[in-house]
Amino acid sequence: MTNSTISIAQEKEPSKCVQKILDLLGGISKFVQSGENILLKPNLVVPLKTETGVTTNPAIITALIDLCYSVGAEKVYVGDTPFF
Repeated sequence: MTNSTISIAQEKEPSKCVQKILDLLGGISKFVQSGENILLKPNLVVPLKTETGVTTNPAIITALIDLCYSVGAEKVYVGDTPFF
């Protein structure tokens, strides 16, 4: 069995929460290197409010895109497969 590390944060603003979580994990540069192409795969499969926990809050995706570019990502793509 492999060990997994998780981080949990609570903030009113999704972008602050994303930043705090990634800081606890060692920062975005631990996962994204300069010049890389990045694919973010949020859960956007059904048209439900983000409060349901089924779909990803778009503010989280925006924060992740900004962070990826801040460490030099070449391109950041966002993709998902629709449910219907």
